[in-house]
Amino acid sequence: MDLPAGARLRQYAAVKYAGLEIFPKTPEELDYIMPGWQEKVGGPTYYFGQNGTDNGLVLRVVATPGDNEAGKELLVTPSFVPLQSATTFDTDLMERYADAIANGAKAALMRQPKKPWTDKESAADYGEQFQTAIDKARIEVLHRFTTGSVHVRPRSFGSF
Repeated sequence: MDLPAGARLRQYAAVKYAGLEIFPKTPEELDYIMPGWQEKVGGPTYYFGQNGTDNGLVLRVVATPGDNEAGKELLVTPSFVPLQSATTFDTDLMERYADAIANGAKAALMRQPKKPWTDKESAADYGEQFQTAIDKARIEVLHRFTTGSVHVRPRSFGSF
């Protein structure tokens, strides 16, 4: 996967294997629900991100695909964040989220104490608008930028 200029991979928003969603788990959760997961071979049902080199995040799927899994598609939806050193911004993202980004910046600036622009009431308003935009963006990702329902897999109480 090629990273956009001025960005780093933050996380994997979704992962599908052979058309089926696989689910994020930490190595600790895997130790609990699938002892010996490091040696399991077969169709992946879980994944996690692992720090790699060059500011990257390595995707690890569990179980490791075996010979019977050859040719099946792994579809990854990444989530990127800009580097602090970034000097450009993706045009599509800017067009879609310019107001939200501006509201977040205004909230952060207006929260600074003892500045001519300090305004805690306006900061709270802009912060609320920014959080609402973040929530809407998350929903868009869950919907894969299409209309329809979000499906949630139920989990038993106390399980991973």
